[in-house]
Amino acid sequence: MTIEFSYLKNQFRDEEAEAIWRKIKPVVTEGRFTLGVEVDRFEEAYAAKAGSKYAVGVNSGTDALALPLMALGAKGSEVICPAFSFIATAGAIAQAGAIPVFADVGEDMNIDVDRIEEKITPATSFLMPVWWGGRPPKMDKIMEIANRHGIGVICDAAQALGSSWMNKGAGAWGKVAGYSLHPLKVVNAWQDAGVICTDDQALVDKLKRLRNHGLVGRDTWLDFGLNSRLDTVAAVVSHHVLDKVDSALAAREAISQRLFRGLSGIDGVTLVSPPVEAVCNWYLFTFLARDRNRLLAYLNDQGIQAKCHYPVSLTSQPACAKLGHSSLQPAYRLYQKSDFPGAERAANETISLPNHEYLTMNDADTMIAAVAAFYGQKSSVAAE
Repeated sequence: MTIEFSYLKNQFRDEEAEAIWRKIKPVVTEGRFTLGVEVDRFEEAYAAKAGSKYAVGVNSGTDALALPLMALGAKGSEVICPAFSFIATAGAIAQAGAIPVFADVGEDMNIDVDRIEEKITPATSFLMPVWWGGRPPKMDKIMEIANRHGIGVICDAAQALGSSWMNKGAGAWGKVAGYSLHPLKVVNAWQDAGVICTDDQALVDKLKRLRNHGLVGRDTWLDFGLNSRLDTVAAVVSHHVLDKVDSALAAREAISQRLFRGLSGIDGVTLVSPPVEAVCNWYLFTFLARDRNRLLAYLNDQGIQAKCHYPVSLTSQPACAKLGHSSLQPAYRLYQKSDFPGAERAANETISLPNHEYLTMNDADTMIAAVAAFYGQKSSVAAE
C-alpha cells in the first residue's frame, strides 16, 4: 500500500472532472479565456473566504507577492523575510527590484519575532512574514514592530488559505497578502495561479492595472506592468474547489490531530503545537526529526510518500548567500550557516507527512507506527 503525498488523482476523479468540464465549456465555446466575469466572481468568493474586502487574481503565487511590492514602490529598498521558506519568497522580492534581508526562524519554521528588529535599517520598506505550511506567525507582534518603525507588512500566505491569527486571515493583517493556487495547494487550479488579498481599494485598482501590462482601456499604458492575468479557466477550476474547501479543511484538521497525538510521545520527534491564537489549515503536517534523512528514506521504502520542505535554507542557496546582510550596506559578505541556526536546523530536520482530505485514520495510524518503528518504539494511538 502507498500513502501518497499528492491527492490530485483523487480530487479530480471522473465525476469531479466532469463537473468542472461542464463549467468550463461555456468559457471555451464563447472564447472568454482572459479575465471576465468568471474571474470577477472567483475573486469575490476568494476574498470572502480569506477575510479580506478584495481579491485580485494573478498567474502565480510568486506574482501575488511581487506585484504588491511593485505597486507599493519597494524597488531599491530592503524587504525582511524569513531565512527558511520556498525560494519564491525571496524571488518575488528580487523580482520587484528590492533586496531580500533574512531573519532567522523559530521551531515553528516561522520568522522569529525577536530577530526582526536587528535586521531593520533605514532602507527597510517592508516585512514579509511567511505563513509557513499554513501555520500563522505571530502577526500581532509583527505588526507592532512594523508600526513602531514605520514600515509595511506584506504576508506571504501562499500556503495559508483557511488559516488565521487572532481570528483574522493573512489578508486582514498589514497591507496585503499573496496566496498561491498551485495544483498542490488547498484551493488549487490546474496550473500555476495566485491571488492577492487586501482591504485597500486604491491598491486593488493599481494591481489590476499592473497584472495587465499597466493598461488603462485598450490603448493606454499608465505603468510598466506584467502579463500576470489569472486565466479564466483557472478561475473556474479554483472556484469549484473553493466551494468545497470547508470540508477539506475539516478533514485535514482531523488527520493532523490524529498525527499529533500519535507522534507526541515518540523520542526523536519534535512537534510544535499551534498557539491558541492560531487556526492552521494544515497545508503541511511537518515536524522536526532526529536523523531526518534516514527517516525520510525509511518512510518512502514503507510506501509512505513523506517529503522534505525544504532541505536547503534560503541563506544557503547560491542565489541568496551572496547577498550578505544587504548589498545596500557596506559590510558585504557571504552568509554563513552559523548566522541562522534556526533555519539550518529546520533545513536539516524538517520532514512532512502526507496530510490531505483523502486520507483515512488508518492511514494516519500507519504513518505513526512507521515513525515509531524507525526509532525503535511502539505507538499506542491505534488502540484508542
